[in-house]
Amino acid sequence: METDFGDFGIERPRIVKLTGANYRPWSLQLRRALQSMELWTVVELGPMVTATPGTGTKDAVAIGSQEPGGSDKGKRTGLQDARAATVIMGACAQPVLQHILLLETAKEQWDTLKKLYGPTGAQQLSTKLQAFAGYRATKGTTVAEIATALSTLQYEIGAIDPQERPSNSMKIGLLFQALRGLNPLYGPLLLQLELSSSNKEWEAVIAHVTEFERQIKLSGGTSAVETALKASDGLVRKPKGRGNRPFKGYCNNCGRYGHRQLECTEDPDSGSDSGLDSGLDSAESIERPVPEDNQGPQEAPVKPVKPVESRKPVEQAGLALAW
Repeated sequence: METDFGDFGIERPRIVKLTGANYRPWSLQLRRALQSMELWTVVELGPMVTATPGTGTKDAVAIGSQEPGGSDKGKRTGLQDARAATVIMGACAQPVLQHILLLETAKEQWDTLKKLYGPTGAQQLSTKLQAFAGYRATKGTTVAEIATALSTLQYEIGAIDPQERPSNSMKIGLLFQALRGLNPLYGPLLLQLELSSSNKEWEAVIAHVTEFERQIKLSGGTSAVETALKASDGLVRKPKGRGNRPFKGYCNNCGRYGHRQLECTEDPDSGSDSGLDSGLDSAESIERPVPEDNQGPQEAPVKPVKPVESRKPVEQAGLALAW
């Protein structure tokens, strides 16, 4: 159930009706609504009264320009009091309304509700102090929601007993504790704030952590430091080592380009003709220009292989000696 104040010519605030347990937030919201309608003065001080001639009774009358009253002139009339009382009754649930329905002024109504539902006992004070000291933020809670919850508890404790009202330093400490439990990314910022002098002002601290929260959301849940540490240029790098790069040179066995002698599949003793051709190819390959893309470290310089002219003259000479 919500109260709609559209009939009073203002933007329609939504206030949950008073049921008893929600008195603290209800009283804060309704007080602001009455102030926006210029009705809070008559609720707080009561209507201006004057004696009716010949009767000796006191009635609420309108204050004209001839009446003294300073800045409250025109704000404590009978009409203003009636409007304020109507707003208060309209913001109460039916079980609560019966306690103030017969009261004459808005001030009497407000004071009665405060006595009935305002937590003023030691038990309520202990409950609020425990809730304040043990506050923990749940997953998904924003900085604004944490700040609002702590400020509300601080106000409620102060309303019950002003001497027990927590200081802003205690509230900032609980804020830091809640943020550390909520997201470890807040750690570096909170440590910097703790070491600096800016952690003494509640508004300044809220501004810092709210901006950092926005940066975390923009970075997809990672802090600026973590993003920098994970930065990459998109290149796929292999481990360092010569064996991980393709060989750019000529084989000492077959003379072909692109592999080492140990990797060669050619049989060096495959035959005289093939050996002759392989030797010639190897000799010719030594003089080939190295491709332009041959960059980086190379194998040891390839020793020139003396070309094999022919084996047949040697064989013929051997046969002649045998004869």
